[in-house]
Amino acid sequence: MKASFGEPFVVSTHSAGQKLVKGTHPHVFATHSSSSSSSSTSEGLVTVSVQGDGVHVYDLTSLHSISSYSLGPATSFTCPAISHSNWKNNKTYITHAVIASSSELSSEEEGDRTLWSWSWSWGEGVESSGKKSCRLKEPIALLLSLPEHVLVVSKTGSLTLLDPESHAQTELWISSPPPQPHPSEILRVWSFPRNECKFLPGDLEDGMVVVCLMKGNPMTLQSFVVQGATLLDLGSCSLRSSSSDSTLGSVSLSSTGHLSLLSPDGTWTLLTLTFTPAPALTTATTTSPPPNPINLSSSLLSLSNASILALSSTHILLAAPSLKTSELYFHIWDLKFEVLLAIFALPMPASLSSVPSEAVRISLEKSGNSSMGTAHEVVVTLSPPPPPPPPSTAKKGKKKDKETTEPGSSGGRSSVLILPVMCPTVSTLSNAIGRAMQSRKWMKESESSNTGPVPMPMGEDEVKVLEDVKSALEKNRVKDVENVILGWVKGRGDVDLDDDTPSHTFMCELLEQLLQPTKQSPNIPYSSAATQKLLEDQLVSSSMVGGGLLNALRLRNDWPNVELALETVKDLTEHELVRSLSHVLSSRSPRTHEENADPSTAMDVDPTPTTVPQLKPYLAKLLSHPSASTPSTSLRHAFRTYLTDALGILEVLKVVEGWLERWLVLDVSVLPMAPKPNAKPSSPELPPISNILAFTNTLLDSTFLLLLDAPTANSKKVLESIQGLVEIHSGIIDASRGLGGVLEPFVRSGVVDENAGKKRRKKFEFDTGFGSRRWRFEEIVL
Repeated sequence: MKASFGEPFVVSTHSAGQKLVKGTHPHVFATHSSSSSSSSTSEGLVTVSVQGDGVHVYDLTSLHSISSYSLGPATSFTCPAISHSNWKNNKTYITHAVIASSSELSSEEEGDRTLWSWSWSWGEGVESSGKKSCRLKEPIALLLSLPEHVLVVSKTGSLTLLDPESHAQTELWISSPPPQPHPSEILRVWSFPRNECKFLPGDLEDGMVVVCLMKGNPMTLQSFVVQGATLLDLGSCSLRSSSSDSTLGSVSLSSTGHLSLLSPDGTWTLLTLTFTPAPALTTATTTSPPPNPINLSSSLLSLSNASILALSSTHILLAAPSLKTSELYFHIWDLKFEVLLAIFALPMPASLSSVPSEAVRISLEKSGNSSMGTAHEVVVTLSPPPPPPPPSTAKKGKKKDKETTEPGSSGGRSSVLILPVMCPTVSTLSNAIGRAMQSRKWMKESESSNTGPVPMPMGEDEVKVLEDVKSALEKNRVKDVENVILGWVKGRGDVDLDDDTPSHTFMCELLEQLLQPTKQSPNIPYSSAATQKLLEDQLVSSSMVGGGLLNALRLRNDWPNVELALETVKDLTEHELVRSLSHVLSSRSPRTHEENADPSTAMDVDPTPTTVPQLKPYLAKLLSHPSASTPSTSLRHAFRTYLTDALGILEVLKVVEGWLERWLVLDVSVLPMAPKPNAKPSSPELPPISNILAFTNTLLDSTFLLLLDAPTANSKKVLESIQGLVEIHSGIIDASRGLGGVLEPFVRSGVVDENAGKKRRKKFEFDTGFGSRRWRFEEIVL
């Protein structure tokens, strides 16, 4: 499968508003936790810690707050709060938060050592118990949820098991740690279930693997396995980045043992963790220094506040603000082949428009439902920067509040979003092929020319076409773009070449200029006629366009070419197809479609039709594509991701119901017949019965539970009708299978000619009469 992004949705927004707690911590923390099996939700929970406000727990299924604790404007948090189900009662949840400061704490109690907990029940109504408090010996860096315990990681790297109810503490440090005059500080902590860690020896038992990155020069990576109340030390190793900048920007670690280090100067290093058997397990990197780091260009993205997250294997998600536009870019990179697989541009929220892009704080966390599969839900947190320090001109004896700033000193709102991501589980060459040109744009010149896959060379005519198209688009002369491309296509047809296929590199760059798939606004210069010509000549594939061809055409409101692409482009993905179908369905509702073009524009643009096609003809064309009529895991996931409205799914099923009824009254030929000269073409709005049945089966498998809860009585009637029709068609198919052996010779011959008997008879008379067959010729030597 290919890497792609879904549409993000907002979980919550929080005002930095009147008072914002000072410090180096972000304004908002967010963590994801899976819900218990007995709960009514399947998407999980997001726990949001808001500095100067409190802790809020959201249900991702309803996007509603189900538990909230207001703690006052003087409250600040050291690390993200976590929520988990009570292991003794799945209907009870516990929320833990580490308090850095609060009006309820004395100065002695502050210092990142106080932990507050709340228990709450999730049933018909949310009921919360009183707050519990405990104090730990060392400052806390992070909380991790383990089976039956909470693991507390201190800032010096010590581990403590905490009973979630009694707050009983069990220290889990090594029996004889080496003496350290200045204890190291924790930079990052990762945790993985033992059964998901591919880089550990197979003889280790189940447990939770904890990896801590310690501050220092060089940095230290310390690894443990927590098994119940025991701790197994896996060893440590030293890490050095190949960057000349000693400042560490962002770090990611996957369960396969691939560690990536991104420096603010754009140097991106990939390391691999390996463990060697010994009296005590030790950790090591593959090489030192690491070979061939990627050098990202710092002129396009603000890499000083970029954030990275390991998705699977060597696939890394990068999030960074643009330095050119008010957008936030998400990239999926494969560091093994050093290529960019997918791009998504998200407009910066209006609440952060007044904040410089290089000051926005970004945090990424993969949801607990993602594991190592292909589908991921990433929790994205966007926060304004912390307030500036108070002015030094403050009068003596009138100290300002040490915890808060004055009203109006900080603006903007923090946002918590969920970004759906599809990513392959392993790195493959097939997914990396053709991505070199897309990757070169985001690298430094020396990097793009010396590393990564070598792009196919372009001809002089192709280079000139790209220059002419770019110049015309910069001047908003869409008609000139159309003339350039139509002239180039005509010129290709006039020249007799052995291989007239344009280079893949050229087509990628040409489509990038034409479609501009990273631009969300429809008001950009665009030529629908030029795109149509490329599609008609079958010069376009979906892999040539970042984010997918259909998504780019939809952003340009070019629905006629979307329908044309369904006929001419064979590599359209399941997510592209279902996503486009969801937009067709949403256009039928009274709500205004979010991506309709603004009619007021003074730009010289090609008059592109913005009318979304009718559901029935569009669905017929969609079912003609192999990706939509072949049952697969990707198709099921696409249905669950994009078809979330039961009423829209019923509209689709009603169309399918009509098709199934029409197929019952049609005369079906059991033999493939030769086409008649004056025969009328078959109806384009009636797909093959095999495609209809395969599509319907996959759709119902994916959305049946959603349909059962549909707020309309018509859903049951439609489902019962489709069930009866499918049973009839299944019976017909089963009965016709017995004809397979009898009719197989005719099927092998391709078609059955109505005059075949007469032709065979004439051939027999020719062979047995005056005619001669080839085997009758012989040579006679006298």
